[in-house]
Amino acid sequence: MGFLSGLFGSKAEGTKKHICITGMTCENCVKHVETALKGVEGVKQVRVNLSSGQAQVVVAAQVTNEALTQAVSEAGYTVTRISDD
Repeated sequence: MGFLSGLFGSKAEGTKKHICITGMTCENCVKHVETALKGVEGVKQVRVNLSSGQAQVVVAAQVTNEALTQAVSEAGYTVTRISDD
């Protein structure tokens, strides 16, 4: 299993975080948040859900909650909570 997970799981390795975001009202908002989060060094995967107002990210160990919050804030939205999965 370790061999296969090394081949297929390397992109998803990291810490999963859930980010609650307010201010998103449309799909363009989702794209802005996705772009902002993908711009943070060490962010490996991003999924933003408009209806739930949440983003799920997979990040490298060095990525801080503050860096994620700053990226979302600079895009014009508000982070209300970040939790580890």
